[in-house]
Amino acid sequence: MSGRSCSAFRKPSNGPESSRSALQSSGYLAETFRSGIEGLPRGQIEASLAVGMSRVQIFRRIVVPQVLLVMSPAIINQLAVVVKASTLVSVIAIPDLMYDALKIVNQWFEPIEVLTSVAALYILTIFLLSAIAKWVADHFREKYGLDAQV
Repeated sequence: MSGRSCSAFRKPSNGPESSRSALQSSGYLAETFRSGIEGLPRGQIEASLAVGMSRVQIFRRIVVPQVLLVMSPAIINQLAVVVKASTLVSVIAIPDLMYDALKIVNQWFEPIEVLTSVAALYILTIFLLSAIAKWVADHFREKYGLDAQV
């Protein structure tokens, strides 16, 4: 077999789907970043300038901590949306976890066990992403003494 896959399935290119996901997510994330930065009260930046801070110091010490606290749930949520949307990718024959699971189902003829395992992996992934989001928010609250302004 010398380097050839023993699978009868050919893995199609995932370029178009990756591009679509990247473009869609970048649009949502760009809006999240824009609204997070614009949501910061202008008076804080003006006060920082008044005490002699440089623009870099203002961005690093004033803007970023507050903005990340507010934006972190939306950013992690967008990551979770991308993970959830990847399940639909198998419908258009792009290799992902569901694609590989269906290959195993076709070989073993045990769909319940295989698809239940895949569902458990997706649930675990989303749960971990949610736990990370909570940890990030708690970390910023402890470090900077800030509350999310929802």
